[in-house]
Amino acid sequence: MNNEIHPVIYVESLGLYLGEVDLVPLLTALEISATQKLKRGEETVNVTKKTRGIEAIFRLESALTAATRIYPEGALVLSNLSFYG
Repeated sequence: MNNEIHPVIYVESLGLYLGEVDLVPLLTALEISATQKLKRGEETVNVTKKTRGIEAIFRLESALTAATRIYPEGALVLSNLSFYG
């Protein structure tokens, strides 16, 4: 599988939520399986793929300060992608 992703896709994926079909190709290419659940009282889930040097941060829709669309209740929205190495 070719894991090359055009840089624009990273930006366009911000604001998508887990379970949304358009987010699946990015998560697959980055080898990220975001299956973690929110812990009680928390608003974010950090999913790290150390072997790829990537961290994806998902934020609970109700905790977004500048939502640009309407999300399903309880949706975890991709709010940040960090790359390191």
